Order: sequence, then C-alpha cells, then structure tokens
Amino acid sequence: MSGQTIVLAGAYGRGNVADDLLARVTASALRRDGRRVVVAADGRGTGDPEEARSGASLWRRLDRDTQLMLAGGEPLNDSWTLDRARQLASMCVLARARGASVSAAGVSLEPPSTWRGAQMARAVGAAARVLGVRDSASLEVAQRLGARRTLLGVDLGWLAVEELADLLPEAPPPGSRDLLMVTIEGETEAIARRRIALLAGVLRALRARYPGVEVRLVAMQRHLPAPHDDRALLEHVARFAHLAGAEMVTPTTVEEVAAALSGVTVAVGCRPHGLLLASICGARIVAVGNVGRMGAMFADLPGTTVFGEPCEVDEVAAATVEAITSGDPLAPARRRQVRARCDEARNHLRTVAMNGCPMR
Repeated sequence: MSGQTIVLAGAYGRGNVADDLLARVTASALRRDGRRVVVAADGRGTGDPEEARSGASLWRRLDRDTQLMLAGGEPLNDSWTLDRARQLASMCVLARARGASVSAAGVSLEPPSTWRGAQMARAVGAAARVLGVRDSASLEVAQRLGARRTLLGVDLGWLAVEELADLLPEAPPPGSRDLLMVTIEGETEAIARRRIALLAGVLRALRARYPGVEVRLVAMQRHLPAPHDDRALLEHVARFAHLAGAEMVTPTTVEEVAAALSGVTVAVGCRPHGLLLASICGARIVAVGNVGRMGAMFADLPGTTVFGEPCEVDEVAAATVEAITSGDPLAPARRRQVRARCDEARNHLRTVAMNGCPMR
C-alpha cells in the first residue's frame, strides 16, 4: 500500500480557503498512513509540496499504480457553472482509461438540476470503485444515480482537529468577552439576497440588545464573481446591519485562518466549513442553510443550533442571543464529540483509500 500514489482532486486552488485546507488535511492524513499523495489543483494552487496542475503533468501520473480520489466538498454540483464538474468527470473517465482506479471520500452530492449534471454524476459513479459520501442525503443521491459501491462517512474537514492542531487557536477561556464570527455563502443570486437580509437582520437585533458585542466578518471564498465572492456579500451585510467599523477578514493561508478564528466564541452563518473550523476552535454554532447538509455536519454536536431555509430573522437572532448569553456549559461534551468526528473522518478516509486501491 505504501507504494501507491493517490491523486487528490476537488475544488482546490479556486479561491476558497476552506477547500484548500480540506486538501491539506486530507493529504496530510493519507501521508501519515504511508501513502504518496499528489494534489491536483487549479491555477492559484494550494501550497502543497507535491502539487500537479491540470494538463499533461497530471495526466502522466494517472496509471495502473494510481488512485484518483475526489476528496470532500461538492465536486459535482451542477447548480453553478458545469466547467468544474465536467473537468472532474472527464478526469475520472480518463483515469479509468489509463488503468488508474477512481474513488471518492467525504463528498456531498446534491440532486442534479440538469440533464448534463446527472450524466456526469452517473459517469463518476460508474467509474468509482467506492463512492464515499458525507451524509445520508448524498448517499440517496449516489444510489439513485447508480453508483457501483457507496460508503457513508462524515465530512473530511473534521481531520483539521489533528492535522492543524498546532495552528488553530485554543478555545477562549471562560469569562472572555464574546466575539461573534459571521460567514456567508451565496450559491445563487436569490439565495445570496435572502441570506444577506437574514444575517443583517440578526446583527441589527443583536446590536440593539448588546451594543458592545464584537463582530468579525470572515470571507472564506474570494476571487470569484458575484454571488460567489464572500467579500462582496459581507460588505452588503455590514452596510444593511449598520456596522460601520466592522472587522472583515479574508484569510488565504492556514495561518490567516487561525488568526481569523482567534477569540471567536460564537459563529453564525452559512459557510459549512467556516462554521466547522469555528466549532473545532471551541465556538458555539448557529448554522443556516440546507438542513440536510448542515444537520448532518453538526448532528449531536452540543452547543449547536441548525436552521433550515427559509427561516425567520427573529428565530435566528434569538438563537444567537442565547448562544452569547448562556455561557458554555456544554464545552467539554462538544470537545469530545469533535474528537469523535475526527476519528470517524480518519476511518472513512482509510476505508476509501484501501477499497479504492488499484487492482493488480
């Protein structure tokens, strides 16, 4: 097994720091198990020491001793442009043609919204020796699309508990002043408008009750046109919430992510991996989004509240106020659960890597 090469593929190097961190922690976990890992990234790269960009340098690595693994995120989501999904599906088909094996670990699958998206998802499902998903809703989609072998796991982002242990900050000590972290994800223009209005309303209600609460706006995705650039969306949130001097952070490296999470006691918003990293650092979470995806990610995590959309400003604001004012008696239980999720993610990744290895 140690001689096998695994090529990790996903939405890496495309301006989302959470996806780049996902590549980093997944590659690190596999390397700890003695595997050689190459990260397939787009133009901006991820900073991984062994990285391959799309093109001939990547195709040459796909041979009979190689496993192509789609790791984490939503690699086949066709609600956005199909360019990335088409590239990954083509890569899977080409890998099989060259004798490499194909697998997926911890991915999220949405029901395809287009015929082309469905065909690409079916092509990946047919090519993959094992298709590991991170929640039961994705498992149903994979089975409906005819995947050969499916495996239910968890989000690979929980690997950050170990892989980034020396970089991510410790939870603030009891009695520290509360710092609220806000994240957002646009997806479509209609969803972006709804979420901007929701988060601005929550912040207005919170500041009306607690004028001194500190707010930090964290943009996890950048370098993309609206509505996919978090910076533009958070600027609208700040303006509508009347946060004239609000701190906005746009991390691009692991060290900057750690700085952005430092001192955060409560996190509210829509970016799953931004909220996941905040929970690893000890924050209480108020998550808004797809109830299946968010619910699965934060299921049974003490101190976490999940709202499926559409939801009301008043109920999200009340949950945020409660998270800030109630203290954190569930912190020890949350730390234990976060650690258990990390172990689940590691076991899921190992299982996929073992069952997806090339046949000799």
